[in-house]
Amino acid sequence: GPYTVYVRDFGGIGCVVSDNSTYINPGSDNEYPVVSCENIEVCLEPGLNVMITPQDVLTSVTDNCGVDENSFNVFPNNFSATGTFNVIVYASDLNGNQGSCNATVTVNLESTAPTTIAADVNDVCTGQTINLTASGGVSGTGAEIFWYDGPNGTGNMLGTGSDISVTPSATTTYYARREGVCNNTADASLTITVGDNTAPVLTVISTPITLWPPNHKYETVSMDQLFVSVSDNCATLT
Repeated sequence: GPYTVYVRDFGGIGCVVSDNSTYINPGSDNEYPVVSCENIEVCLEPGLNVMITPQDVLTSVTDNCGVDENSFNVFPNNFSATGTFNVIVYASDLNGNQGSCNATVTVNLESTAPTTIAADVNDVCTGQTINLTASGGVSGTGAEIFWYDGPNGTGNMLGTGSDISVTPSATTTYYARREGVCNNTADASLTITVGDNTAPVLTVISTPITLWPPNHKYETVSMDQLFVSVSDNCATLT
């Protein structure tokens, strides 16, 4: 409790001086620490847990007699699912008085990279439009697939979403990655070759042409008599 301290002069005059300042007996500290917290966000890897420490949430701890920094504790401190969770942080002073504060921890999910890119056609003609589809991996909090014509988010950004349409004018490698609240993933990639590497398709007649009887004369046979159709992937044939 409070004490008044008197100082006496023993030099024979007998003067007495008093000081009415309040002195605290350490054994009677009844004040709780003042503990302040802040809300935080953390990232969770798919299939794992994420842990926090009191220092992740604490902003300050003050006390009139000093703070025991070894007393800090937060509960809960281990998370295995996404969502927003209430936590309590505890802190004690040097005399065992405990204070606390409340905060929220928002757990977001990290993304993993797409595993494959598929195209409806891998070898295309100049000016031909094709569809690309990225699949596989885990889509984290706020994540979307972004498409580029350069690795690691470089070059031109071509679109977003699992499917896009492209019209390459030259052989091009396309890259897809997830970008979200927690992270940007590695790329999945696919190279589309522009060029005519496919031979024309000729469909011949099913019934043979008969040249009979032999009469030692020339007979004219037209192409239309030999083929039902002629087609090519990059050109119109006649």
